[in-house]
Amino acid sequence: MNTLFIQPDSAARRAGGNEFPTGGVFTLFLFLLLAPAARAESTGLTKGETEFLDYVGRPCPVIRLWPEGKVPDEPRPLPPESVTTEGRGGGPVFMIRSVSDPSMVILSPPEEKNTGVALVLAPGGGYGGLGADLVKEVGEWLNRRGITCVLLKYRVPKRHQGYDMHFQPLQDAQRAMGILRSRAVEFGIDPEKIGFGGASAGGNLAACLLMNHAERWYRPVDDLDKTRCRPDFGLLLYPAYLTDPIVSRNRVAKLGFDKINARDTPPTLTTICFADKFTFGSAEIYLAMRRANVPAEFHVYPVGGHGGGVAQYPFGQWADEFVRFLARQKFLREAPAANDAIPEAATGAKVHFDGGGAILLRPSSAPNSKAVVVCPDPSEPSSHSRAVRFATWLGTHGFTSLVIDPDETAAEIGIAMEAALDFSNLKASEWGTNEVGLCGFGNAARPVALAAAQAKRLRQNTDPVTFIHRPAFAILVSPRGLSPDPDTGLTALRPTSPPILILSSGNDPEIGQTADYYLKIEPTRVHAECHVYEAPGALDMESASDWGTATARWLNDLDAKD
Repeated sequence: MNTLFIQPDSAARRAGGNEFPTGGVFTLFLFLLLAPAARAESTGLTKGETEFLDYVGRPCPVIRLWPEGKVPDEPRPLPPESVTTEGRGGGPVFMIRSVSDPSMVILSPPEEKNTGVALVLAPGGGYGGLGADLVKEVGEWLNRRGITCVLLKYRVPKRHQGYDMHFQPLQDAQRAMGILRSRAVEFGIDPEKIGFGGASAGGNLAACLLMNHAERWYRPVDDLDKTRCRPDFGLLLYPAYLTDPIVSRNRVAKLGFDKINARDTPPTLTTICFADKFTFGSAEIYLAMRRANVPAEFHVYPVGGHGGGVAQYPFGQWADEFVRFLARQKFLREAPAANDAIPEAATGAKVHFDGGGAILLRPSSAPNSKAVVVCPDPSEPSSHSRAVRFATWLGTHGFTSLVIDPDETAAEIGIAMEAALDFSNLKASEWGTNEVGLCGFGNAARPVALAAAQAKRLRQNTDPVTFIHRPAFAILVSPRGLSPDPDTGLTALRPTSPPILILSSGNDPEIGQTADYYLKIEPTRVHAECHVYEAPGALDMESASDWGTATARWLNDLDAKD
């Protein structure tokens, strides 16, 4: 199996002609650098590989996947491989087209930072081309954290002559994983720490490989095909074509959903933006893994559309979640440093309002304009202490919190919640706030969701001095009772409804209902975000640097959401 190395043009231009050694090999090397027309042919690199290396700006190994003449199931010849730079969304897209000679390009981290972890990344492009600019962006980010990133240049466009669109790409993916694992040590990679990820159509390919690795989809060509091709972990970035129709819950059975199981399916993180039409498929593959007890996470960001890497805010924060996920799954030795220290619970001041009592916690840092009414789960004794500690933590980010005390409130948590919301709005001038939202834990999340849906108020005995407000935003933590039955009013949402944040974890017995609720929100275009963490205790305050930081970022982002 050939491995090719080349120094890109950009590096030659930066070095300057006078800095190159002269004579012998170096003279030949300089000739190749300065002869672009002959370079690909002379070095054995294709057009896409040559220009990608120039785009990356440093020398990288290129591994050809198939021996010459052994590329399987090629029904017809293609035009020569080409590269286009297309304008799309936020800027140009580096697109490799007409791939019939697939390969891998290995982007290695600095030796002193190398963790041995590697991610093979399949670009998107609708199975018509390969948007390789994503691999450069993500690869640079991963390299800085000691993780190798590998561009998979797989066969596109689709071969329609009797083949599914993922058929030949899956052959390439299986072959690539076997080769890379066989030669891992050569490239400073741990053969037990090689994952596979993809974006859009590449995410579809990654999902296919995560479900289809037990048997090769081609006749083995050499001993490299004896090495297992199962990824050790998976990353699905806005994966496409997992349901049909796209905006439905109908899983595409031929992709292999029935093969998902706890023994064979690797830990996987899936992420997407809320306005993406492929949200349904992303939720379905997460739910399939969750129900099979596969370690899995699901992160949906509220804006961004389809596409993006690590530079796109806030979507790019999937990368931090991914590194934390790898650490939890023991692929990295240590988790990244916590973004925030987790404070001990503050005492707060007891206050009373119409029909109940609460603990008021004022900000311990520079205050902002938001207050949060935090509603513990009345059926869980430990929920109140969790809620107080969460409110204390929010105080370190400048938020005022009012934590309802279930021992001193009305029997119905929803009634107490509404009263506390009205009280907080009444006190807004005194507290220096102008927006009040609701946060509900467990069973208390249901009345918060009802309030967000602008359903009928529970309090009927209001008097002239009682304010009647709806929440400015809604946070649902480990929600219960979110079955989207149309009679409940939970999903009577509209674009003017308040923003909603959903936080859940891997041990949530009602995660299916929560996902159903979330997908019912999607068509309304309400500003919504969802994070489902794999760890059973992920929503304990000891993990506040994960979900707590996401909450604080989400709250601060609300000011700029329009």
